[in-house]
Amino acid sequence: MTAATVDNTGAATMAATMMDPSSVGTGTSDTASIDTTGPNSYNDVSSKTTVDTTVDNTNDIAVTNENTQSASSGKAECPITQLGGSATSGDASNTSSTTTTLMVSN
Repeated sequence: MTAATVDNTGAATMAATMMDPSSVGTGTSDTASIDTTGPNSYNDVSSKTTVDTTVDNTNDIAVTNENTQSASSGKAECPITQLGGSATSGDASNTSSTTTTLMVSN
């Protein structure tokens, strides 16, 4: 049995979130306030968020299943006193089974 699982769904979700500026800061406070200021005071609140994201997702999956078989029943022998038609050598058989499962989530 051959099995392989590749799950890159987290990377795609992260990339989508990072490309959406409205999602930046989710779960944190995005507010600012200034209080207790007096006359002629200068008040300034600024915020800057920069997000650079690169996601490179390459899935190279290869499966090779080679099954070489041979069978031999042995040499047929017949006593001299019998005709060759009564000679037997036994059974020969082969069996093979394979299961391949590949799961890729992007």
